[in-house]
Amino acid sequence: MPLSRAPVVSVSWTTPSWLIDAFQERGLACLPRSSDWGLKGWRSRLKHLAEGVKIGRSLRSHVAVVAMTPGLEVFTASLTAKVLRAKGQLVVADFLMPQSRRGARLQTFLLRRVDCWVCIRSGDVATLGRRYGVSPVQTLFAHFPVVEPSLASPPVEPHGESLSVDVYAAGNAHRDWRTLFSALNGLDVRAVVSCPASQLDASVDGSWSAVAEMIPPQSPEDGRLHAQRAKLVVLPMTETELPSGPLVLLDAMVLGRPVVATDCNGTRDYIIDGETGWLVPAGDPKLLASSITRALSNEPERMRVAQNARTRALAEFTPARFVESIVLALDASIR
Repeated sequence: MPLSRAPVVSVSWTTPSWLIDAFQERGLACLPRSSDWGLKGWRSRLKHLAEGVKIGRSLRSHVAVVAMTPGLEVFTASLTAKVLRAKGQLVVADFLMPQSRRGARLQTFLLRRVDCWVCIRSGDVATLGRRYGVSPVQTLFAHFPVVEPSLASPPVEPHGESLSVDVYAAGNAHRDWRTLFSALNGLDVRAVVSCPASQLDASVDGSWSAVAEMIPPQSPEDGRLHAQRAKLVVLPMTETELPSGPLVLLDAMVLGRPVVATDCNGTRDYIIDGETGWLVPAGDPKLLASSITRALSNEPERMRVAQNARTRALAEFTPARFVESIVLALDASIR
């Protein structure tokens, strides 16, 4: 079957419309993957595997396919492409690396079919090499975009009662809540924390009520409102090889909210310590408490760092720049 000259992008059903628009403006057609909403367990895994088969089949008719934010799809896409002897180039962007290492040799074999990897965390380059033998020359780092049109305009500065919250923290994955609650213990601050109750293990559950107000996970829009009303956004992270997107961090930066975050894979790619936020070592509640205290006690410094963060986000973390990185990956893989 003859290959089409135009590469295409396979996008998840959760890919925001503004990023799809950015791809299309650059001349890249988008092939949406179907929703797995409400599916759990083997049904969800089967759905993702089936979507991978579709990606693999599309490599027969397109010169290249970019798989955006795939997980299990990559393995069946690779296998299908091998079986069909598809000639199209496979580019994987923001790979959702599986936690399980079962069948590591098979995983490594299948992933050799991937021609280029686009990583949104620079540490993922080393992880891909360590787990799957991926050469650094096959990888490209790109800052993940979050500057959708509604966030690009100047934010309305909150005032009065709106800033009665000192600290806001949120997230659904790889958060170090134990260190955060230990840091907040003894500080005279009002903190609001948004996370699933399931993330609070026995050692944390019961200790948070004295130091923070807990609220359920928020939609992106509601989460931004909470962040904007806080004097400081805190991201207590754990170091992990698994996917941990910087969305809460980037939302805070583009909203002009100062951020204190754990220094780990992902955050250090987006924050310049002391310039666009503050980074603290992982698992150290005393240093985290000290950073929170210093930031809250110095409003001019807090606002300076917040403005620097917003300026950098608007300049560097844009859909257009991310798409250009994808185009570079396509050019490299097609040559």
